[in-house]
Amino acid sequence: RACAVFYRRARRTKRKLRCKSSGDCISNGRLFDCRRCRFDRINAVLENAKERAPRTEGSAPVKEPERVAAPTSKNDISTPVLERLRRAYTSMSRLRLLSELSMRPLDQAEHPSVIDTYNYSYITATHGLTFRTRRVLLSALYEFASIAVPDFTVLTGDQKWRLVSGSCEMINTLESTYRSTRIYPNDQTIFISYTTIVCPQTLDYYLSDCPLIVNVEDGIKELKKNLDENVVTCKREWKRVDPSEEEFLIMLALAFWDAHTRSGDECLSRLATESRAAIMQDLHSHYANSVVTDYATRIEQLFCLLVDNERSPKITRYLD
Repeated sequence: RACAVFYRRARRTKRKLRCKSSGDCISNGRLFDCRRCRFDRINAVLENAKERAPRTEGSAPVKEPERVAAPTSKNDISTPVLERLRRAYTSMSRLRLLSELSMRPLDQAEHPSVIDTYNYSYITATHGLTFRTRRVLLSALYEFASIAVPDFTVLTGDQKWRLVSGSCEMINTLESTYRSTRIYPNDQTIFISYTTIVCPQTLDYYLSDCPLIVNVEDGIKELKKNLDENVVTCKREWKRVDPSEEEFLIMLALAFWDAHTRSGDECLSRLATESRAAIMQDLHSHYANSVVTDYATRIEQLFCLLVDNERSPKITRYLD
């Protein structure tokens, strides 16, 4: 992710990058100390990705990558990581859905015998409900990790908690932006949890069950500012890139491991590095099975979305 941020900024800068070591920084082990060599190295990786991308002979280059589903054939490359991610996300989502439908306020709840997981409504979030649904997400992430990460079961309890708790906020904002953009593409409505939403018009209600120590008026101003500054921009970018379901799952998996590549835990760092490599390999295989006209640009766009995801509205930041 750091490389994606650096590369995007370096491309936009008007200042010419220079190497002080005559281009020997890679061999001297000082790649990340030299902006010129680091930029050239990323360019080389992207060019290599372009060469590996499947292309139609004689086709003209286009600015925006297009995705065309390829027919399934015996020659399709297997994508085991994506298949695990699909099962893991489905299981996690169903667990969250059932739990949240069961914990709704009495005036909005249905009897357990008639809860319909295929026909339900989204309700306006409140502060108290948000923290309860966040606990559900933490539990559901254990389910997600146990399916998506084969080695998760051999980790210690402390390591599992560090993985789950460390990725919870990133996962929540990433999924919120993805689903909000698809279901509410033209307004500032966002998902706070799997079945609860908030928008500028419902902030009073959101803070209606806050502890007395919270300054509600200041809270509304802070949250409204957050929504105004971030939601429209984030949704616009997500609509422009329009990640597929498979790309979203890949981004979700990368977000799960992002905070742990430099965690200080040797076991988690190694597992994070191996997992991210396997995730990216599956993304390459997915693109090989589909017709993607600009392989490298597509990967760059997804990484930029991950970076921009940190600017997505974190509705509980002020209250925390």
